[in-house]
Amino acid sequence: MNAVSQTTMYRAYEVKAGRDGPPHAFLLCDTMGVEHIEYGGVNIEDIDSILKGHIHDKYTFNPISPWKSADSQAKCQLPLADRIHCMVIVMDTNKLKIVPEGTWVKLRNIQRKADSYEVPLLVLLTQVDKACPHVEKDLKNMYRSCYIKDLIFNVSDRLGIPVSQVLPVKNYSHEIELDDNCDILLLTAMQQMIYFADNYFDNFNNGTE
Repeated sequence: MNAVSQTTMYRAYEVKAGRDGPPHAFLLCDTMGVEHIEYGGVNIEDIDSILKGHIHDKYTFNPISPWKSADSQAKCQLPLADRIHCMVIVMDTNKLKIVPEGTWVKLRNIQRKADSYEVPLLVLLTQVDKACPHVEKDLKNMYRSCYIKDLIFNVSDRLGIPVSQVLPVKNYSHEIELDDNCDILLLTAMQQMIYFADNYFDNFNNGTE
């Protein structure tokens, strides 16, 4: 997590089936990062608006002044398909030990906000290969690394979510070819996101809305 978020605009991205293929039936959305400093990072009120589906592509975040709805928008319950169905927090594994307490508090508040809307929350721990020399040597050592395991349990405990919802992944950085072991971790994480989003739909289809 950077001291200052590099993302200031809300973006919604289509994922295509190949370079020229049709888009898949889901969007990946990116928000401003979480910062604990005053007037920094995404505002919790904006998280609320995002979960409701009110904030649209290319909206520019303002930590001091969150998005405000018109009276008609505030009362409008958007269709289920237009809302957020799974929230993912991305954290740099190498910086977990220096995450300020204020940031953990803000993340916990975001987790509570997602929980209030029954939106499932996952955490991606990135760059795990840089955090543990055994994993850097061979990604297959991922789930045999006591260090990575401790980090996963720590994040689970700090955010109050099950260990199964904290997923380690390796980033592509300097590689010029695809790596099967890296892809397996990334695709597993993507698969879990889709599973949790499907569960969200199932809950509403069963009459919880």
